[in-house]
Amino acid sequence: MPANKKLPEVSCDDCYFMRKGLCALELGEPCTTFRPAEANLKPPAQLRLLFYAPGQVEPIWGFPTAAERAALHEAEKQARAAAQERVGKAGGRRRRARSFGGPTLPLEGLPQGV
Repeated sequence: MPANKKLPEVSCDDCYFMRKGLCALELGEPCTTFRPAEANLKPPAQLRLLFYAPGQVEPIWGFPTAAERAALHEAEKQARAAAQERVGKAGGRRRRARSFGGPTLPLEGLPQGV
């Protein structure tokens, strides 16, 4: 930020917490928990982390945005619902364990009541 550009003056009266009567501090100046009342506690936007290959101008990969994550979550939810529906239509049939027809162990010689 250029040195000659001034930041807007803010006071405790501009803070969301002070306007809602939630502030327990009496500092006389904005504290570190200051949130503009107009923002209704909306946090500031975070920068997106992008990865660039050496010498490249375009990023090769970036973490998904909140909107992209929400869309991915919705697609996964729909896929799970579709899978549940397919299982329901199949009548919930499950495979039974198969016997391999191998020799069985004799029960003679084992203690009774086990």
